[in-house]
Amino acid sequence: MTQHNSQRREQIIKTAQELFAEQGFANTTTRQLNQTVGIADGLLYYYFPQGKQALLDTIVATGISDRLNMIRMQLQGVDTLDGLEQAMMQAFEKVWAVLSAPEGYQVFVITVRERHLLSQKASAWLDQSALKFVQTMSAQLATLPWLHLDVTNAAQLASIVIDLLRNSLASDLLFADRQHISEATKIRVQGQLHYLLQQLH
Repeated sequence: MTQHNSQRREQIIKTAQELFAEQGFANTTTRQLNQTVGIADGLLYYYFPQGKQALLDTIVATGISDRLNMIRMQLQGVDTLDGLEQAMMQAFEKVWAVLSAPEGYQVFVITVRERHLLSQKASAWLDQSALKFVQTMSAQLATLPWLHLDVTNAAQLASIVIDLLRNSLASDLLFADRQHISEATKIRVQGQLHYLLQQLH
């Protein structure tokens, strides 16, 4: 693919992402996409032979993959439950910062709102990515000898923590449309993490 074609493809993806986030996948027509990008009718199919569906799958896969790579929980030197709680809160704040940035927010909204419209392949990829995220966190937790968690318990803890954080993100970012994390949200999430971790005693 030439540089011009690559740039045009990225322009189509960016425009589709903005339109899908703003007005929804179903309410965005191929003609509107073509007009907004400034390309002739039908040219979209040159770049995306499956049309809007391929665009949706690409936006979710690329957007989630890029953002997952930006998020890592730092556990080096963590040797107490309080330290683990702080590391989890720092990871939560990092996730929030990534997803509340304009492009991250668009991808998050599209992924949550249009999940049922993803192709089977894209949906399976999303499930695998979520599982990989849990596995990464559980592997990190299992490296803390003082925590005394076996592989199964580490995976369970990681799943609960990620569900807790995901629910908070969906509630505040998506439903309440808050672009910045509030002190009330931080206190609520930290309280939930604190309660959860205290059960490990």
